[in-house]
Amino acid sequence: MMPNPVGSALLRAADNCLSDGRRVPLANLHLTLAFLGDQSVARVDQLKAGAAELSARGCRLRLDTAGYFRRPRIAWLGPSETPDALRALVRMLDGLCSTLNIQKPDEPRWRPHVTVARHADAPACQPSRPVIWQVADFSLVQSRLTAEGVRYRALATWPMSSAGV
Repeated sequence: MMPNPVGSALLRAADNCLSDGRRVPLANLHLTLAFLGDQSVARVDQLKAGAAELSARGCRLRLDTAGYFRRPRIAWLGPSETPDALRALVRMLDGLCSTLNIQKPDEPRWRPHVTVARHADAPACQPSRPVIWQVADFSLVQSRLTAEGVRYRALATWPMSSAGV
């Protein structure tokens, strides 16, 4: 999940560039590394055990680009350049899913982004200042649809090494 100061800065940057849309609540801001869909309790336990064995490096993520996914009408902020350490972590997670025979739902090529608004029009500008996120951990997150909307809960979190941060 995202530290509150980083999330608050992202929402301020989004407010400067967005004219409409439903803003994502601060507690729900995150960067998805791999979307896995519904998984059994046993599979979640296997994912936790496997992820705990990964050796991931932390990184400095510079969120400096506003973008838009037209079909779901999602406005997002992301990096113009993805750190090698983040790409390596995604490859490790993909390998773990393959080892566990987890079929990921069809999704477009991975693009690092943080959704900041839903039911939105395309951002009217780029952020005036980048938001810097010192990424120091990663989590397995459960999403649940409630009457109030989607809620996210970290099931487990693992530290990343400080080399490269």
